[in-house]
Amino acid sequence: MQLRYEEYKTRADALNNLLSERLLDSEARREGLSTAALLRKHVPPAPPSSTELYAFYRAHPQDFKGTFETEKPRIGATLVASRVADARRIYLQTLHAGERASVLLLPPRTSVSPDWTRIRGNSGAPVMIVEFADFQCLFCREAEPVLRSLLAEYKDQISLSFRDFPLRAVHPQAELAAEAARCAGEQRKFWQYHDLLFADDRKLDPAGLSRDAALIGIELAQFETCLSSGRYAQGIRNDIADGERAGVGGTPTFIIDGYFLPGVQSKHEFERIIDLLLSGERTAP
Repeated sequence: MQLRYEEYKTRADALNNLLSERLLDSEARREGLSTAALLRKHVPPAPPSSTELYAFYRAHPQDFKGTFETEKPRIGATLVASRVADARRIYLQTLHAGERASVLLLPPRTSVSPDWTRIRGNSGAPVMIVEFADFQCLFCREAEPVLRSLLAEYKDQISLSFRDFPLRAVHPQAELAAEAARCAGEQRKFWQYHDLLFADDRKLDPAGLSRDAALIGIELAQFETCLSSGRYAQGIRNDIADGERAGVGGTPTFIIDGYFLPGVQSKHEFERIIDLLLSGERTAP
């Protein structure tokens, strides 16, 4: 599945690059300029100040062997190139937004069931996102604002199902945190607890898990009895097994109505796939 996704990404990137080139050519003709002149006009290089150059030098000492004065030209070239790339990306986004062309290519398909006891949003929504995540995973935490924004934007049109995929080899506290979240779910506070865990993964020891439970009004005796019993360990193993069968190898991984999307993704990529699914347009790679 990971290899199929990499193949999809290669094709999608090539398609987007081709579309960008055609949009630049079209806009250059419209303005009566060459493509290079168009980019110089809309993506001018912004030379950094001496303060910015020195700040970059101080922030990346491992990258430089010489003094600030000897390294200044190289630092300046690096910062200018970075700014030009960012400005070019933003300019291309404006060109893409003004066109009717859309990329219909979608990620590879797989099969997995949602956990109907842990659904955020409308459980009867036409588009279901199944997320495999780890409470000690920095990248999962980075994905949270995007997911919340999508749920607010699409309202009853999408839903999110959470499934556990603790990476036990690298995140030793993740599995206990997953059990704690399920114990919170016994008191109908799974999502509140879920949000607290992702707000700060430095308190995933047993004492920290109990403190979080108390913060949202969970009855602690019941919670701690549940956590010490290990009653959800098998359920978590089942989630891991289902994820592995679907091709999950890391976190976060999202499966949107069967379409496989691993890693931290931009909101735009989610929106593109969701919009295609809602419109009924889809093209499998």
